[in-house]
Amino acid sequence: MRFPHPVTLLCGCVLLAAAASHVLPPGQYDRRDDPTTGRRVVVAGTYHTVPARPVGPFQALVAIPRGMVDAAPVIFFVFLIGGPLRWWTRPGRCDRAWTGWCGGFGHSDALVVPAASLAFALAACSTT
Repeated sequence: MRFPHPVTLLCGCVLLAAAASHVLPPGQYDRRDDPTTGRRVVVAGTYHTVPARPVGPFQALVAIPRGMVDAAPVIFFVFLIGGPLRWWTRPGRCDRAWTGWCGGFGHSDALVVPAASLAFALAACSTT
């Protein structure tokens, strides 16, 4: 048995969510502005039901393109990073680089994981 195509999974999830909007009772929490973070946060204990607005077939159909428009920066970033990653993971390149980097630690195997964690953390901090 093969794993389904990602588009099939995406469409199945959209259809499942649309069907669930007809069955599950809708509700929401009240929100307030948090002055320390500048974000809207949920107020605990304020859950209440709201009128149902089930998703129709047309709304479910246009959900994927609308979601792609809203997520365009993330999609572009994935495509931008995907090219170099494809080149980097070609057979042997990543393995040779990792072996060479780990070999630089000599017999100090205990330093490999902390050093790799630090390198990934620094790379993540530089992208934000």
